Amino acid sequence: MLVWCSPMTDHRSNPRRRGQELETAILEATIAELAEVGYAGLTMDAVAARAKAGKVSIYRRWPTKAALVMAAGYQYTRGAQVPPDTGSLRQDTFTWLRGFADQLEGPVGQALLGAVVDSANSEQPGELAKLSEGRGRQVAELLVQRARNRGEPVVAGLTDVQLSAPSNALKLYYFIHGGRVDDSVLWAIVEELAMPLWRAESRGC
Repeated sequence: MLVWCSPMTDHRSNPRRRGQELETAILEATIAELAEVGYAGLTMDAVAARAKAGKVSIYRRWPTKAALVMAAGYQYTRGAQVPPDTGSLRQDTFTWLRGFADQLEGPVGQALLGAVVDSANSEQPGELAKLSEGRGRQVAELLVQRARNRGEPVVAGLTDVQLSAPSNALKLYYFIHGGRVDDSVLWAIVEELAMPLWRAESRGC
């Protein structure tokens, strides 16, 4: 007796994704996992399952958990850190730091804290620096240029260290104290660090 067989069925739940679409799915899954279980509880297996992606696809792009969560953290904040133009460098800087501090309370903070711990325990102590995309410096540079265009007295030739100082100070405070960062702390960073470094009048120029 002849038995009719149906055509072979593709059992994949989703069409094959490539490139940016796949990377976005993996990074979004990472953020979701961080929000649910934190850095310590996050596994590559769980991320792969949530993203409906193979672990090989993840490891090919991000060989360590620290690299993956840092990439996810930067993806989560990309394009969201630049505040609206308030009309002054001082207020722009506070608004930016307030937004960044709010993000640190969620998955972004989990990502950074976990990556710092892993980097400290790594056989390659410079790993964290390689994972950083310099977002703080990039946003600061934009704010300073915006102030310069408005005619504010901004110091010329600021270095990467000077531009990165406020966001690095905020991250250090968060790493030490955790939890909600009060406005008073952010204003102290603005008035005692950012403005003396960035505004020419603060240097007596």
